[in-house]
Amino acid sequence: MALAVKAREPHPQGAVPRPRLLQALEHPVAARVVLLSAPTGYGKTALLSEWAARAPERTAWLALEPCHEDPRALVCALSECLGAVDPLCVGAPGSAASARALAELATPTALVVDDLHVLSCPESLRVLTGVAEHLPPHSRLALASRTRPPLPLGRLRAHRALVELGPGDLALTAAEAGLLLQGAGVALGEEQIRTLTERTEGWPAALYLAALALRDSADRALALERFCGADEIVAEYVREEFLEALTGEERELVVRGSVCELLSPRLCDALRERGGSARILEALARGPLPFEAVDTLHERYRAHPLVRDVLRSELRRSGLRSERRAHARARAWHALAGEIDAAIAHAIAGDDLEAAGALIWEHLSAYVAAGHNEDLQVHLRALSDEQIASRATLAASAAHSALSQGRLRSAERYARAAAAALAHDPAPAALSSLHSGIAAIELALARDGMATMAHAIERARRGEDEHGPWQSTFSLLRGVCAHLAGERAGARRQLEAAVHDAAVSAPSIEMLCLSQLSLLSAEEGDLEAALVEIDAARSQVDRHALRDYPIAALHFAVSAELHSRAGAPERAKPDAEQADRLLERLGEFIAWYGAECRIALARAELRLGEPADARGLLAHASRLARRVSDAPLLASWLQQAWAELDAMAASAMADSTALTMAELRVLRFLPTHLSFREIAERLHVSANTVKTQAHAVYRKLGVRSRSQAVERAGRIGLLEG
Repeated sequence: MALAVKAREPHPQGAVPRPRLLQALEHPVAARVVLLSAPTGYGKTALLSEWAARAPERTAWLALEPCHEDPRALVCALSECLGAVDPLCVGAPGSAASARALAELATPTALVVDDLHVLSCPESLRVLTGVAEHLPPHSRLALASRTRPPLPLGRLRAHRALVELGPGDLALTAAEAGLLLQGAGVALGEEQIRTLTERTEGWPAALYLAALALRDSADRALALERFCGADEIVAEYVREEFLEALTGEERELVVRGSVCELLSPRLCDALRERGGSARILEALARGPLPFEAVDTLHERYRAHPLVRDVLRSELRRSGLRSERRAHARARAWHALAGEIDAAIAHAIAGDDLEAAGALIWEHLSAYVAAGHNEDLQVHLRALSDEQIASRATLAASAAHSALSQGRLRSAERYARAAAAALAHDPAPAALSSLHSGIAAIELALARDGMATMAHAIERARRGEDEHGPWQSTFSLLRGVCAHLAGERAGARRQLEAAVHDAAVSAPSIEMLCLSQLSLLSAEEGDLEAALVEIDAARSQVDRHALRDYPIAALHFAVSAELHSRAGAPERAKPDAEQADRLLERLGEFIAWYGAECRIALARAELRLGEPADARGLLAHASRLARRVSDAPLLASWLQQAWAELDAMAASAMADSTALTMAELRVLRFLPTHLSFREIAERLHVSANTVKTQAHAVYRKLGVRSRSQAVERAGRIGLLEG
């Protein structure tokens, strides 16, 4: 019997072979029934044509039409397809005897029933169900439908007698898409084909329409970049094939819901401002629109991205106010549901900067201090610098985000913008912590000495609520000030208070506090306590994915030092490498922080046998320490580390050429641009003394000039390589 192939397919699907799907249809011997259920344009008819052509048995094909809603007409059509001499011999339509008689006629025939979505009459559907259930061995029944058919297929499914292929199965792979595009006269590179396949999700009709759009474009790369559902060639197809068939309430739901990637009944109720959305969503998922439930409980639904593009265009055509109102309703619903990322995205998309800023600021700690700063950056990148600077909440949030990444200039710039915006438009009572948040940035960036910073912190703390979100940050900074000033008891008290305040809301602050405490414990001679504290900090790093946070450099540097001191190089070495990577990303960060990190890391490198690396770290730390006034502990740490490094270098030299400690100190300055007189001023000795010691260095290293001395010292590890 000739195949009655549909004429409405938008492109020649038969040109694309689908061996992987044919294998799925042919392989399971027990699967007597095949069901292809997908919207138009997925190549169902073409696949079944290819399958029928390969079937060894006789294939009968019936393309259903509206007349087959009459069960008698359907029985007659099936009987005729299956070769019955007298169609009336099968008995009353819909009866078990009728179904069994029809099924027996199929021996040994493959029966294809296309356009099953045409049927809605229960009696006609019972006819097909009976045929499917009574098929004799070695006979096959293939059903194709644009919608999910209302057939009771559970028994067939349970007995593994049913093969089901949906849109995900029928979507083209990148390789198949390449063949389709090539057949349409469009040659693209592999990466371009992959991009287009991902954007269309392998929907064959969309790929063919994309081929038409690209084929007629003078600049294919640009056309590919811009191709989306808003393209008129796609929009026209979607409107004609799908949107015109929707009911009024279905169309209203999907158009308003186009502002959301995922839809739920309650969200749609909020968007429509009335109930009943669950029923409409179920109907849409069963209908011809590329719209599906994404979970088995049918709590989340989504439209195909290209269809959603078309629906968003429809929403925009109804007016900007309608689109903003939809985003506002979606924002309110997501915020109430605790889905803050989605709420912020809707606020930004709806051009509601006030709401976006309030949401971001309210949840800033969950982003910046809890390991989700990149998620915040996604939101901020959706805004221009002018938009961020226009709202104190946005600018202050951007400042804290930049600071945690080590971008000092950006942090300073956004902090200034936040202060200016706040002065122009004072924050409402609910956002009173803005003043403290901006102060926290300014204090972290302070360059006026630790004592001045400590006094400023106390003033800022008094302006913050006792349980405010910035108390832990202030306690951390106050603890650092006390520690570097040599006030150990006060430092421990402040740092422990910060650990308590930050335990739940600010894991990154807790990590920094514990790392600082471990430095303090080690300095007090309690290595065991220091290791416990640094391990507690590591648990926060691991739990909240802070490993690649640039400000975690201090933690890894201190951990490397403590574990090298404890004789655990297998822990110390990878931590030292991670600290070095993070410091490189931080660049010229806060002076006291950079100095602390590099001193701790240098001490670790010394114990790990890397004196040249240690020397470079100490040189950098020395430059930073000079920018931090009244921090005697930094100077003490540096002096001890340099002495240890010099002693190691001296012992590494042969006795006959050993450099004295004084000569090693002079050697450190030789790579600089400083003259002997300027070096003498730094070392508090005479210029003649420096000159004498420099010439002694040349002699012992076997060189004749300053540059040769620097090169030779670098090769043997006395200077940074």
